[in-house]
Amino acid sequence: MLFRSVSQSRYGSRLADEVRKYGKQIEDDAKKELDKLYPKDSEGYSPVAYFWARLIKCEGPKCGVDVPVMRSLWLAKKPKRKIALKINPNKTKKQIEFEIIYDANESHVGKGTSKRSSVTCPLCGYTTPRPNVEAQANKNRPKERLIAVASVKSGVKGKKYRLPETKDFEAILEANRILAEHQKRHDHKDSLIPNEELPYLRSIFNVHVYGYRDWGSLFTERQKVSIVTMLNSVERANRRLSESCDDPELVRAVKTLLAFCSDRIIANCNSLCWWVVSWEVASSAFARQALGMVWDFAEIYPFADEEGWSKVCEWVSNTLEEFGRIPFQGGTVAQCSADKIPLPADSASLAFTDPPYYDAVPYADLSNPLLS
Repeated sequence: MLFRSVSQSRYGSRLADEVRKYGKQIEDDAKKELDKLYPKDSEGYSPVAYFWARLIKCEGPKCGVDVPVMRSLWLAKKPKRKIALKINPNKTKKQIEFEIIYDANESHVGKGTSKRSSVTCPLCGYTTPRPNVEAQANKNRPKERLIAVASVKSGVKGKKYRLPETKDFEAILEANRILAEHQKRHDHKDSLIPNEELPYLRSIFNVHVYGYRDWGSLFTERQKVSIVTMLNSVERANRRLSESCDDPELVRAVKTLLAFCSDRIIANCNSLCWWVVSWEVASSAFARQALGMVWDFAEIYPFADEEGWSKVCEWVSNTLEEFGRIPFQGGTVAQCSADKIPLPADSASLAFTDPPYYDAVPYADLSNPLLS
């Protein structure tokens, strides 16, 4: 109803233009604070994604090494572009090391360390079974290890993959410091980072089994800083909008749409996003109707061209413009049983129903903030 009444009949393309305008202001504002947390590498490449793996301690006799839990080692898998990680067990140092292989093939790459939630140690070969993996994670939420970085450079085609550098780890420490400062300054009654308890619904919201018990635990420290910073920029943009526009309906519409943009960027910036090797982009956490555990995840740069803030704003703006071209007509909404539709014969060309999901999709938990 908001799109129909505001974007088409009253404001036309102006609403899309306002979203683009204030979206650009938000990005410029937030980037000033955040770019130091996403440093370029020694060759001037800018990061677009960081690859992390959660760690499980090997339970093999006399081992105890922290094993990165990884379903796959591939980074890019296209017909003419195959790039992957290779595990190099260093038994002398008792470490699991990596290298990046271009023009890779299956024999070079090998398997990941995880299969059906059991974890095999590359050093000793012992497989920690799934119940033990769950018990470890449930007792102490897994730590995470930065494995690799995808980056781009203006004028250079394609993504470059590399192992982490010192400045990458320094940026993570800086994010931790900044988050602590934000927490110290925060004086609102609501928590700065969402601390509501996560629901547990079998395979749908199963992260609870692995030690992730509140919503805030689904984000890295850097992601928390980035989202807080971007939401602060949204709030400043909203104030500028209210001060410069004397049409309260337009103000309300733009603010609502910027909130949509914020929601979408948060869905892209969390630790439940995985890397789609056939496209070389990160998935959204809501790529499926569940919040299942993702052991090896992709942390995107929040202003990346493909999944970042400007792309999200453009997506919303383009949708508005497309809706503005649709000749909407008034309709009637009625609630009824699918087998007793209160319409005369031949009065409609199509009738469709929503199948019963039962508890397959926890709509109540998603829609009611009072439910945990």
